[in-house]
Amino acid sequence: MRLFGSERIAKMMDRMGHKEGEVIQHSMITKSIERAQKKVEENNFGIRKRLLEFDDVMNSQRTAIYNRRKNALFGDKLDLDLDNMIYDICNVIVENAQQNSDFEDFNYNVITNFGIESPFNEKVFLEKDANILTENLYKEAKEKYHRKAENIKANVFPVVKNILETPDNKIENIVIPFTDGRRAMKVVAKLSKVFDSEGLEALKALGEKYYSCIY
Repeated sequence: MRLFGSERIAKMMDRMGHKEGEVIQHSMITKSIERAQKKVEENNFGIRKRLLEFDDVMNSQRTAIYNRRKNALFGDKLDLDLDNMIYDICNVIVENAQQNSDFEDFNYNVITNFGIESPFNEKVFLEKDANILTENLYKEAKEKYHRKAENIKANVFPVVKNILETPDNKIENIVIPFTDGRRAMKVVAKLSKVFDSEGLEALKALGEKYYSCIY
């Protein structure tokens, strides 16, 4: 009644002279209490509904993060997750810089994250739709990633081949150092798998290591 009852009811109670603890039997008062109770129940239902909606959103986010973490730990769907990550980074870089009309900041972030120059000039950056810019940047970043991947394979495979062809070789796992110019990382990979995949297993091990650091 304090939240949803009308002030008119309170004034009427004062005029009627009801005292604390007396039974209230007037039909108008009873109906007012019922209306207030109904409003309370509707309000509480709305609160529970909104909490459930928020929980659904949080649960979707938790599921997405846990799935990526599982992929990182067990090496499943890494190519797809990395692909999505590259696209997401491109989208964030484009939208943040375009909102501020800051082409220099955009170009700096492109170089920092992907090691490439902007695939378009300032005029195109300021005039084109963010989705189109994201797609163009994503294509360039993917090409750069594939070139680096092929380069890694080309450098790792001869070393692995030489180790396996060494007489009395008993090495099962190798430690491969990687760096992007800013950070250094060492990954462990099974020697025979790296050889059989012609160096591809080294990239997979790198992806697992990178994802496990994130998730």
